[in-house]
Amino acid sequence: MNHSQAIKLGFHLSSMLLPINQSIIQGSGIGPTFVIMFAHDLKPIDILNYLIKYADDATLLSPQKSKTMVELEMAHV
Repeated sequence: MNHSQAIKLGFHLSSMLLPINQSIIQGSGIGPTFVIMFAHDLKPIDILNYLIKYADDATLLSPQKSKTMVELEMAHV
């Protein structure tokens, strides 16, 4: 397999593409079960922040009055 991954945060895209040597093939029967298992425990640190989870994607909504920096929340994820 010749897969790689880049991370995007806001308008910034990581320059280093990281190789992926293990994964669940998209469209496999076990994939959705793994996503449900791993995403279930995914919760933000600050109760004011809101994490929207859909399939294999997550979006963090953080109000300006949140006490936790977005960078810390993303590191937690």
